[in-house]
Amino acid sequence: EPFAGWITQAMRQLHKQPAFRFFLAFLHGQPAAIGVLYAEKEFAAVMSDATLIDKRKNGCHGALLMHRIDVARNLGCKTLVSQAPYVDTVSERNMLRTGFVSAYTSEYWVKKH
Repeated sequence: EPFAGWITQAMRQLHKQPAFRFFLAFLHGQPAAIGVLYAEKEFAAVMSDATLIDKRKNGCHGALLMHRIDVARNLGCKTLVSQAPYVDTVSERNMLRTGFVSAYTSEYWVKKH
């Protein structure tokens, strides 16, 4: 797929930047989830979380989230931001569990042709 190729190229470029750190969660020895941390000075963005569909409901997202928060703190970051795609999802509940609070909610608009 062209989109998948673009994502691969983008990740390769970001991986070369020292402020970006990539994390994998494994389940039974197999890759299950990914998360990215952007950390610079006292600011960090916890982002780009994805868990394989057949690996969900095993705590991978929450574990990656907590680990990246710990890494950011150890790097001296005082402000952390993140996002969850929908209200009342596992992602949102994990954000709340780890101490994030909602700053605002965005709406996405779609026009079908």
